[in-house]
Amino acid sequence: MINTFIKALQFQLKMSVNFSGINNCVKTPIKTTNYTIGGLSQKPILQKNIGQTQISIVKNDLTTENVDAIVNAANQFLSHGAGVAGAICRKGGKIIQKQSDDIIKQKNRIEKGESVTTEAGELPCKKVIHTVGPIWEDGNSNEKEELAQCMKTILREAKINQLKSISIPAISSGIFGFPKDQCAKILLEETQKLLKLEYSKDFEEIRFCNFDNETVDVFAKEFTNQFNKEEPQKTFDQNEKKLEINNENQGLKEDFKEEEEKHNNSIEEDQKKEGHTQEAFEKNEMTNQILKESQNVNSQSQKEGKPENHQQKDISDFQTEKQIQLNFENPKQKEEPNQQTEKKDQLIEQNEANQNESAKKLAQENNNSTANSYVKQNLEDQAIDSKSQELSENIGQENQIDEEFFNKKTKL
Repeated sequence: MINTFIKALQFQLKMSVNFSGINNCVKTPIKTTNYTIGGLSQKPILQKNIGQTQISIVKNDLTTENVDAIVNAANQFLSHGAGVAGAICRKGGKIIQKQSDDIIKQKNRIEKGESVTTEAGELPCKKVIHTVGPIWEDGNSNEKEELAQCMKTILREAKINQLKSISIPAISSGIFGFPKDQCAKILLEETQKLLKLEYSKDFEEIRFCNFDNETVDVFAKEFTNQFNKEEPQKTFDQNEKKLEINNENQGLKEDFKEEEEKHNNSIEEDQKKEGHTQEAFEKNEMTNQILKESQNVNSQSQKEGKPENHQQKDISDFQTEKQIQLNFENPKQKEEPNQQTEKKDQLIEQNEANQNESAKKLAQENNNSTANSYVKQNLEDQAIDSKSQELSENIGQENQIDEEFFNKKTKL
């Protein structure tokens, strides 16, 4: 019980020291060949661009950061009583704790790795993103994955709320006991990965902001270690850029190909419609011409005094010949030459068959006509013979009467 009280007292004392005189926490600046850690400042100690986003290492008071959003390392119940969370609520005003309480009423608690957003109140930033980091146990209890998840949900919340610049502390590296070097490594690596794969154009600056020299130095060393690998980093960036360009080009090619196919289909449909219209017009003209020429053929046959059945046959032969020309001499015809020849032969054969049929019919009609004439002639001859016989009989009777009359007269 006494030990717990002593630890709590030590913790409160530590927090009081941290926030009563931040500028005097570390009086001796840290100098290296790559960077110098001096007093608190908005100006980055180190910075590097990943695509359109600048990643910075900053030594400053988080509550004074002039960015769109700061990140608060919160507990699962969003109770902002002490430490950085307490300082944020005191400077920002009651609205931060009030909105946090409203969130807890809805969700009961915030799971590790998750983040939520509230207003910033009187702080210079626009929003506060509250994230629940892991409590370090042994390094094998999913702590690293939960810290990486914090980075994912922080950027997700920032994108949803259209926040372009974010200032982030060393999450879980305080009273939650997460080793500072591993915390820096995970947060920086996860940030680079997310910027390259998901958020390449969503943020202007991501700042890792801490106020004590020890934490700032750990983050600066890890930053230098990761970003000093210029050649592999450059190659990776180039490959990512090439992949991005290739994907964009491929997308443009597919869009262009789709538009080109639509355009070609539209042109083809228009050409088909135009071709059908032109072809129908030409066929109509040729049909009219055939009808006119058929009338001429009919007139010529009438002038020559041909029988009506001969006139009809001449017209039928003429129209069949012209129909063959209409079907196979038309330049718009789309069929293959072999198919055209085959159809033409079939029509010619059909025409010949029709002509033979017409000839047979005509011959039959002629035979019937001749037979009828012969029968009529026989009937007429028979009638004449009958009339002649009757006349002969009448003449014979008259002669017989005259002879009888002569004989009687002679006897007298």
